[in-house]
Amino acid sequence: VHRLHHGSLSLLPATAAAYFDPEHKRSVRLLMALPGWGETRANAVLLSLHSAGAALDAISRRDYIALKGIKGVGKTLIDRAADALERQVL
Repeated sequence: VHRLHHGSLSLLPATAAAYFDPEHKRSVRLLMALPGWGETRANAVLLSLHSAGAALDAISRRDYIALKGIKGVGKTLIDRAADALERQVL
């Protein structure tokens, strides 16, 4: 399970879109903090996997099958994000 330290959300990227669900916005921002992940890609992953926790779990396990078919998400991007998580960049 990946957790952010209290107050670290202020360090996450800002979103361009307006979100009615603050939890979804936090999830988008969390994924956007990964190298190479923008807002559109983060939303696509959340749409497919339904939560930031599931997305981060799949990324950290380098579960290419779980992330297969999501536009713009491939092995290189997953590996870079997994490496960042291993270094505890977030």
